[in-house]
Amino acid sequence: TKYKQVRTGSPVEALSWCSWDNQPQYCQLQVVDAVQAAEEALGHVDIMISCAGAAELGYFHDCDPDMYERQMQLNYLGSLHAAKAVYDGMVSRNSGHICFIASTMALMGLTGYSAYAPSKFAVRGLAECLRNELQGSNVHVSISYPADINTPGYAKESLSKPWETAKVSEGVSLQSPDKVASVILTGIASGDFLLPNSSFLIGVLQTITAGLIPRRIIAVAWEGLLGLLGPVLASIVSAEHDGVARKGAAKRFARLWSAGQAAGQGAPSPTE
Repeated sequence: TKYKQVRTGSPVEALSWCSWDNQPQYCQLQVVDAVQAAEEALGHVDIMISCAGAAELGYFHDCDPDMYERQMQLNYLGSLHAAKAVYDGMVSRNSGHICFIASTMALMGLTGYSAYAPSKFAVRGLAECLRNELQGSNVHVSISYPADINTPGYAKESLSKPWETAKVSEGVSLQSPDKVASVILTGIASGDFLLPNSSFLIGVLQTITAGLIPRRIIAVAWEGLLGLLGPVLASIVSAEHDGVARKGAAKRFARLWSAGQAAGQGAPSPTE
């Protein structure tokens, strides 16, 4: 199939603007209008790549409920509205491809990401449901779990990282946007659900946590090898992350533990 390359800023602007500041019903209409405008100018959408996303970080006890709602509105519902806007047309034509851009944080959880990670796990769940639901049609679904990318959004996110999150991220090489985009487009062209990753380590992680999805024969062989090593690697990495979290516990819980001690509730000393 020959796909047209569509370049338009309006869908992205509609998603990023309306998801933060307006009611969900209005946001959905904004996305639908943006897609319709693109189709009127350029023809029907053959490939929809949903990149809606931004991370708000903080400790769970410091984050207000509004943060969790904002993250779900942008990261999950932003992707859902984009998919809904093109879904009926693709199924009617029995042709098309929907690609969801999730995150490494859809594969694991870390201190500071309690608002962001669940919204990206939700994107993963949506993608897996639609992959199965679209069986029997010629409409395809794929998902990508990019590692940290050298973008202005990542730079902004880094300014609010808790100590534990920043510590875990130390030494991590940022991926270039061009490299990530090239790998994603290559994966879409292959028709695979689980797209390749520009980061070898995250590629290993997404393989050992892939779940109930189809595999190519060569991927089955690779996953079989990782099946022997994966649990060991996962245990080592999780132990490292937990060690960092334990090291930061006194400072992280200082306010709550101080309140507990003042109330005679037997909380540890914040200085321990």
